[in-house]
Amino acid sequence: EVLGRLEIGARPAGPVLLQLLGEVQWSLTAPAVGFSVSQPIPTQRRAVKVGAGVNADLFAGLGVSAQGFFTPWGQNTVRSLDLFVGVYSAFDAWGG
Repeated sequence: EVLGRLEIGARPAGPVLLQLLGEVQWSLTAPAVGFSVSQPIPTQRRAVKVGAGVNADLFAGLGVSAQGFFTPWGQNTVRSLDLFVGVYSAFDAWGG
């Protein structure tokens, strides 16, 4: 499989980061067997997911994030809407 991820972001206002996101999962062998009772998880998948996200720094080193993805195209995969929320911490490990 070939896996890829692309993130592009911009900060239009101080602590806010807007993102455009993309993911690709591409099996080198074309999918032949779909979902079935004997094979509930397909071994070959091809899918493209696209989405957007926003991060906001609340105060020094701490922030919140939200991302959403959908699957505009895929073979042997679930066409889904994926939502993520998170809390993050940022720091300089070497004392910068």
